[in-house]
Amino acid sequence: MASIPCLWLALLCFMGSGLHADANPGTADPNAKAAQASALSTAPSVAAGQTASAEGDEASAAFDFFKQENQVVTATTFQQTIKETPASVTVITAEDIARYGYRTVTEILQGVTGFYSNSDGNYEYLGVRGMNILSDYSTRVLILVDGNTTNDPIYGSGYVGNELGVDVDAIKRIEIVLGPGSALYGTHAMFAVVNIITKNGEDVRGGSVGVGYGSWDSKEWKAGYGQKLDNGVDFNLEGSGVLTNGPNYYFPVYADPSTNNGWENGAAYEDAYKVLAKLSWSGLSLEGGFNWRLSGVPNDSEDSQYFLPIFNNNQSNTVDQGSFAEARYKLSLSPTLDVSFKADFRHYNWTGQYYGAVLQGDGVTLDTNEYVDYADSDSVGAAAQVDWQPFDGDWLTGGLETVNDYRLQTGNLTLDLDNGGNDIPAVESLNDLKVSSAFAQDIYKPVDAVTLILGGRYDYYSSTGGTFNPRVGLLYSFLDDNTIKLLYGRAFNAPTDYNLVTDQGLASVSPEALATWEAVYELEVAPVTLSLSGFQTTVSGLITGTYINSGLNYVYLNQGNAQTRGVDLNVKGEWRGIRARLGGEYQDTQDTGTDQDLVNSPHDTGHAELSVPVLGSSRRTFLSMEEVWVGFRELSPGVYLDPYLRSDLVLYSSGLIPHLDLTFKVANLFDQVYDDPISQGYAESSIGAPRRNFYGKATLTF
Repeated sequence: MASIPCLWLALLCFMGSGLHADANPGTADPNAKAAQASALSTAPSVAAGQTASAEGDEASAAFDFFKQENQVVTATTFQQTIKETPASVTVITAEDIARYGYRTVTEILQGVTGFYSNSDGNYEYLGVRGMNILSDYSTRVLILVDGNTTNDPIYGSGYVGNELGVDVDAIKRIEIVLGPGSALYGTHAMFAVVNIITKNGEDVRGGSVGVGYGSWDSKEWKAGYGQKLDNGVDFNLEGSGVLTNGPNYYFPVYADPSTNNGWENGAAYEDAYKVLAKLSWSGLSLEGGFNWRLSGVPNDSEDSQYFLPIFNNNQSNTVDQGSFAEARYKLSLSPTLDVSFKADFRHYNWTGQYYGAVLQGDGVTLDTNEYVDYADSDSVGAAAQVDWQPFDGDWLTGGLETVNDYRLQTGNLTLDLDNGGNDIPAVESLNDLKVSSAFAQDIYKPVDAVTLILGGRYDYYSSTGGTFNPRVGLLYSFLDDNTIKLLYGRAFNAPTDYNLVTDQGLASVSPEALATWEAVYELEVAPVTLSLSGFQTTVSGLITGTYINSGLNYVYLNQGNAQTRGVDLNVKGEWRGIRARLGGEYQDTQDTGTDQDLVNSPHDTGHAELSVPVLGSSRRTFLSMEEVWVGFRELSPGVYLDPYLRSDLVLYSSGLIPHLDLTFKVANLFDQVYDDPISQGYAESSIGAPRRNFYGKATLTF
């Protein structure tokens, strides 16, 4: 483990040397008309992660990297430099994804300051700035793909594993905006907005096929082809699949020879497929996708509150399926006025099958039952947006949006596998939900050094009524390279259909409300940037699940309020082909009613990444290391999970052999042993994280 502090020391030394770089790449003209790229228009075409092909171009490549990571669209719905953006923003490029061998969005976000995650072996869950309630499904983070919501309409889940319908190789860049985003995006955008911007045909200009293999007999495949034609038609098609047995899990509560001494083997299997298609021409763009995932459920991820899980059964599983289609059209009425329109359709389906034993009335007989939960939904939506620059230094944005979740179906049934006469018929709920929204935003620069931001959004839900969420900001730039941002915003998280259905009239639940004050200092001395943030967030009416009526009913309630205070630090840069990032957060999140720390809320988290060329940048072969730190997490008063420091090592090459990209990754390099927390109602309060494992991938491009 002695090598671990060395990486942090090397990063700090690199950052210090980078501050003395001679050249200055410059930035985009802040008064130039911004290109629209939001939920109503495709993200700007900025080549991701381009590096020089010869040694003499290394400095230019570093400046290209700086410019690419410095342009964002998610925080305001049009393109700006980060220093002009009224938010704390991180950008992860396709080059970052390749160099660090990321395989899911979860892995990507673990290297972003403020984020952490946990897994129960079935799904992965995101925490942001100290908030990751265990009975939640990552509903307080909005996950976008090309500006469009992917959180499902029944559970509100923000999926970031293989159930997300985008393969990481199809990602051009990811923009992560910390803080409240409901003033632009509505529900779920409480703690962060994650916008996954996918590649167009112009970005790939050819085809690719790839295969991968790793620990637990994991197999992957992917193929794609994209192009931009001379007539302006741009198209891209990407498909991928994964099949794995998954890691084995040890459960001390089952440490008996009759139950394999507590080891459950092959229960976390996964089989997933996804397809994404894009087509655009002139102002019209079409996009569609399909994803399907089957995942096994480790024994201790089954809710033992209602039945006794059958150890090493390996039949319990969940299936996620989704599809979407959308059309967008952007019309430029003048050099200073754009109008955009969008229409979309989404389908979501989920099924959970769990096998367990129930003690019968004689107190001796155990019947084996199959428990089936299911959810199915269909939604349509439409939106219109106007972007207008009435005069230099002023940008106005406004829009209307409507969503009709016209079918929200959930249900469950029980099948007695030993005696069919004891089957419990299906209990179903069929609902619909209509949401109407209007938003407006003004970004005004009275002088070059000062930017003022004022905006707000009103959302009306047919289930819970209306809510208004504003944002206000003041940005001040000085000495060319320094920016101070003073920000305030409110956000909300509407109760999901699952929250409302589960309550069954036994309880009532209202939207969560959040307010955040934040001060940000940013320094840009190319090719290095530094960001320091201090923030305070209050959340009222937290929605959490709990058992009532002596454990007979599980309902969702607004159970208390929370307050978070914290600081974030980020440093990143590139120099002579070396890329580095260093970040950390300290926060304190407490239940304001009890003055106790929230469960699963580590005070300190951090990450460090270093990627260096090993054969010269012309051969584009890099050795990269990433380290992720998560501090103590409380499970219950006085009971904590130990902190952990996980290290991943990656060797990546895209130039050593022509037209062949190679990746080899060792995850959890030092075989760190640590646990992740899981929700209440299970036999144990935590589950072991995967030990050291490897993965290799080869991709042929043509």
